[in-house]
Amino acid sequence: MKIVTFNLRCLYNAEVDGINSFIHRGGMILDVIFEKKPDVLCFQEVVPAHMTFLRKHLSPEYTILFTQREPGLTGEGLAVAYRQETCSLYGLEVFWLSPTPNVIASKFPGQSVHSRIGHRLWFKNEESGNQFCLYNLHLEEISEDVRVQQMDVALD
Repeated sequence: MKIVTFNLRCLYNAEVDGINSFIHRGGMILDVIFEKKPDVLCFQEVVPAHMTFLRKHLSPEYTILFTQREPGLTGEGLAVAYRQETCSLYGLEVFWLSPTPNVIASKFPGQSVHSRIGHRLWFKNEESGNQFCLYNLHLEEISEDVRVQQMDVALD
């Protein structure tokens, strides 16, 4: 099994991110995916424009799931792609990394401006029959204390 994760970098920060912006990284990300052929891909800082890009280049080989984190399930979020040939998904849980994980857009006191979400996914490897659980998280960027609290939520 090969599992890879990418922080895509939000498209809206191109001036701030400079050479690290997705405009410069998108092709390199695809190169790694096509070379390594991971079974599961986790993505953070995904916006709808990223999803258009990912679906264009990864479908139909990969099934892609996308969850946005803001009120009304809008804005930035997480995505997971898995190769249908090697994996089957049999469970998905979306939760907010907050004291109230089932409340959309909730967050911890002292957390930066945006809420944070997590995916907990259950897969079966089609070749071996083994089952596994995978977490895709995008933790707080500023406060270490909040990051620790968010990990506690994920582990609970």
